[in-house]
Amino acid sequence: MSYHVTTGRWKLGVFLAFITALLWAAAPIALKVVLDGMGPITISWFRFTIAMTALAPYLMVKEGLPRPSEFKGFAPLLALAAIGGLCVNQIFFMTGLDRIPPGAAVVVIQSANLFFLVGGLIVFRESFGWKQMAGCAAFALGLVFFFNERIGKLVHGIDEYAIGVGFILVAALGWALYALAQKQLLNHISSLKIMLLVYAGGCACFLPLSSPKEALGLTFLQGALLLFAGLNTVVGYGCFSEALDHAPATRVSSVLASIPILSLIMSRAVAALVPGYIEPQPLNWLAVAGAFMVMMGSITAAVSSKSSLAAESPEAGAPS
Repeated sequence: MSYHVTTGRWKLGVFLAFITALLWAAAPIALKVVLDGMGPITISWFRFTIAMTALAPYLMVKEGLPRPSEFKGFAPLLALAAIGGLCVNQIFFMTGLDRIPPGAAVVVIQSANLFFLVGGLIVFRESFGWKQMAGCAAFALGLVFFFNERIGKLVHGIDEYAIGVGFILVAALGWALYALAQKQLLNHISSLKIMLLVYAGGCACFLPLSSPKEALGLTFLQGALLLFAGLNTVVGYGCFSEALDHAPATRVSSVLASIPILSLIMSRAVAALVPGYIEPQPLNWLAVAGAFMVMMGSITAAVSSKSSLAAESPEAGAPS
């Protein structure tokens, strides 16, 4: 099985990854408001449906819809893995977000980057040295610092907050599976076709368990934010998929590491400007330091000078 090689246009890939970071930082804040009027499964179904509806006409004009002839070898299994991974990510993230603040959810979901990195080491043979080990250690310590006020409560038993964190960790594993599968699928079909396939699969998976009539009970703001979340899905994942086509997984992961800080800032701003809609994560100085450690640890773990330089050029033949 051949391995996907980037185009070498890593600056474009980094820019697209930054757009993804902004969109993914804002999405949990919007979804937290929508959760007050709609269940997690129905929200996930609407997000996939909106994304599929927005992408399909554009794809038909630009490239045409995916064809069965394009799926050869391992492609069908990779497609199923991508669909299953993102479905797991969506439903477990939404269920966890229903229990914890958006800022905390985004910090925990950052572990997906490390799962993605470990998968890259195994599947794409990217290098891993002492700097990456130090980054992983800083990431883990940063999580401990970020949740320092909650750790003591765990001694007395598992509460809803801890359950929410657990759901987010499962969502992170699902996202890593999706990301690795879709990166390899780029050898068979374009990124846009992959995303349409994933959205269609998500719609089919969630429809039997969803209740679309719940949309009738949403307020105007909740409806607008649900639409934003759906469009955020297609644009965010579209930029992410394109970023992986141009830049190594290590570079993309390092940019996405900024998502927790961006989301914490956005959450504080929304709570201050529009009180009553979301409850920001309580932060003491140790938690703030932990958030920065999570970001820096993820960046350090993702970036390797040796692998990044080799992967920048497709001619180098290094898998990415």
